[in-house]
Amino acid sequence: MSKRINILILSMIFLFAIMPFASAVSNLDIPLPTALGDSYGTFKLGSNISLIQTCTNETTFCDECNFTSLVFDGETLIANVEMTKSLSLFNYTLDGSLTNNVGKYTVTGFCIGGNIYSPFAYNFEVNRTGQPISPEMVYIYIALLFLLITFLTLSILGFANFDNLLARVGLFGFAYLLLIAITFIGWNMANDFIITNSFIIDFMRILFFVLVIGAFPLLIGAFAYYIIMLFKIKEIERLMTKGISRDEAEKRQGRKYKR
Repeated sequence: MSKRINILILSMIFLFAIMPFASAVSNLDIPLPTALGDSYGTFKLGSNISLIQTCTNETTFCDECNFTSLVFDGETLIANVEMTKSLSLFNYTLDGSLTNNVGKYTVTGFCIGGNIYSPFAYNFEVNRTGQPISPEMVYIYIALLFLLITFLTLSILGFANFDNLLARVGLFGFAYLLLIAITFIGWNMANDFIITNSFIIDFMRILFFVLVIGAFPLLIGAFAYYIIMLFKIKEIERLMTKGISRDEAEKRQGRKYKR
């Protein structure tokens, strides 16, 4: 029965650990050049974004640039506005209320200089960190997560199989710290990679803080448990000095432990 419980616990831990990454993979969208134009960059959710257009037609500065549309997920957020001119630069600043969704935005517009009409189009990304997602970042997260889960598995197996009291208490505390670390990495993975499902982000954040808050009372409880078990071991030793067998003494104390 204990082996089945251990397998169930390990399976639940592994499921919670890979859940952010599994969802992240399905939503991972690294900005790449498209038919509309190159990526303008990556910006933080809800930030003001200055869209700057450089415009010259051969040797002549453009007279006018218009911001035709800002489209997100098929919805037009802005249409047909004039950009502010400064020398050869034209600017339009998007208010943060327009960039409060995570994902890819499409910008279109045109510039006019003399008799020349110059359209422009590009994309930009909005995420929760304002940093572009790179494959290297994904690999680092995977490596850390795999390493921590491996150590956590070994710690739980050691806790279940060791008889030494101090080793069991130490492995329990170490496993708890590893679980906090795994939850923290899962929270960061969800925050960095997941585009649409905010439930997982909130869940991992709450779980992380619950585990951190619970660490102090757990530490006190583990220390108290260790002290109580030391007294039981001393009682076993005392009973053995009176001629009672070890098995009988351990049976009276309920469990078998070694120092």
